[in-house]
Amino acid sequence: MKLKFGVEIEFYGVHYQAVVDSLRQAGIAVADYEGYTHAVIPKWKITTDVSVTSVGTGLPGRGLELVSPILYGDEGLEELEKVYTVLNSLDARVDKSCGTHVHFDVADYTVDNMKSFLNLFYRYQNVINYLVPKSRRNENTYCQPITQSQIDYINRPINDSIRDIANALMTRYKKINLQSYVKYGTLEVRQHGGTTEFEKIEAWIVLMYQMIIKAKEQNFECPSSLRRATNVGIMELLKVTNLDDTYAGEYLMARYKHFKEVA
Repeated sequence: MKLKFGVEIEFYGVHYQAVVDSLRQAGIAVADYEGYTHAVIPKWKITTDVSVTSVGTGLPGRGLELVSPILYGDEGLEELEKVYTVLNSLDARVDKSCGTHVHFDVADYTVDNMKSFLNLFYRYQNVINYLVPKSRRNENTYCQPITQSQIDYINRPINDSIRDIANALMTRYKKINLQSYVKYGTLEVRQHGGTTEFEKIEAWIVLMYQMIIKAKEQNFECPSSLRRATNVGIMELLKVTNLDDTYAGEYLMARYKHFKEVA
């Protein structure tokens, strides 16, 4: 499995046409603004989100969302970094209303692979919570946590398709959205907050991708409890995902310690 992903970046504070023009000047293929749309196209597109702060967007009452085409591996990450450079040059802003959603291609996942991933994510859900701001943990309407009853139900033999698992999670507004699998063959991670820092989202993408890989390589069974949010917990997660002793792992550890200190 090679990294094949897409991002949805929510923000405000800059006129939508300025984003389109600046991306083109930076050599990024971007479509003309067409309003709110879920159409999948081979270019970046800017759309709207009424749940996002609308100040300065040129569209009263509507915040902005920049949606990527399918991105691949290191080249995709390099393009994403260019996009973040443009957003920063325009002084794009984020607040608690904003999120950053990442889609991962899991078209080759089996039902057991998906159960394994959800078991792994659920096991470390409390630890992962401290890699994001408090507003993106357990009380956000748009990225609700996976519950013990849901993970128990998902692991029942009766759920013999990924569609069954998606139905068990009931809504797309979960930290892990599988309604996107039904439509696009992707697993959407919705938990990360809004950011204009590429380094931050890069580390998050690497962590989630490593979890997706490990869940395919190894069968993680239904956990009876969550790993506690401790230094041992984050070190264990980084080891499980082969990110210990890596730059991404160091960054995630520092971020974890920061959020624990301000909790």
